Amino acid sequence: MRILSIALAVCSVCWPGVLRAADEAGAVAPGPAPEATVPAQPPAATEPMKTVSPPATPAPPTTQFPQLDPSLPKTEDEIRRATAKWAQVDWHSLVRTDQLKFLQLLQMKCHETVIDFTATFHKQERIDGKLRDEEAANMKWRRDPFSVYMKFVMGDKGKEAVYVEGQNSGKMRAHAGGLLSWIKLWVEPDSSRAMKDNLRPITKAGMTNMLSAALAVYEEAARNGDLKVEFLGTMTAAGRTCYGIKRTLPKKDIYPGKELVLFIDCEKLVPVGADSYDWDGQIMSKYRYADLKLNTGLTDKDFDWKNPDYGLK
Repeated sequence: MRILSIALAVCSVCWPGVLRAADEAGAVAPGPAPEATVPAQPPAATEPMKTVSPPATPAPPTTQFPQLDPSLPKTEDEIRRATAKWAQVDWHSLVRTDQLKFLQLLQMKCHETVIDFTATFHKQERIDGKLRDEEAANMKWRRDPFSVYMKFVMGDKGKEAVYVEGQNSGKMRAHAGGLLSWIKLWVEPDSSRAMKDNLRPITKAGMTNMLSAALAVYEEAARNGDLKVEFLGTMTAAGRTCYGIKRTLPKKDIYPGKELVLFIDCEKLVPVGADSYDWDGQIMSKYRYADLKLNTGLTDKDFDWKNPDYGLK
């Protein structure tokens, strides 16, 4: 009997390349590719061996977030476009599932959509171990050039200060309230005179600076494996319905304190308050931005120390 020699070809199964990594916004990484199925019996000798391709596997779902535009908005149309872009984010769900990502995206959103604001700024701070009485000031804030004007309506009533980055040799113009209001001074923002009754200089004023400072500690603690974050639900702060986010840290010299609670306006999606606590659980600072109005069209006159509506001349 004539013996037939059957030569079997070994087939190579080629898989698609690794999927492109998604952005840092929380995409699910693709899992390992399934193994190719090897036929139990070779095909009949009369049929040539065929290369079998695996069925197409859909890519895993990816959470896509808008990307930051580093340029500052300058017109109302640019602000509207940026606002529409960030409205795509499901903030309500994100704040419940990933508070760090929520705050990172919130910082980007504020960068693109807030160019100025007015508010009544409330503050209470512990300085040299003593908790001071609450103060409040009418505040004007502008991003570019960075500018701040404040006139106090609670505390040292009548006290005024104005600062514009890159002007007046880097100094702020200020005067105290009450009987000393006639003394007008040019003061270095971080000098001992300026910091006597403040934890933070005027150069760090504003809700977006407050968020940036908090987020820097969040990210450092996350890198160190020390970050503990809790979503507190919705609550009222500065007269607004807010998301509450609590950060707790272990006692280390690199961290400013044990706890921080941030209050994020649910509708405006900007930070309107922050409470910080020391390692003994005592309040270190409490800030609120009430009566907040965004993008009001503030001009150079609003930050001119010679403005006749101010008492800084």
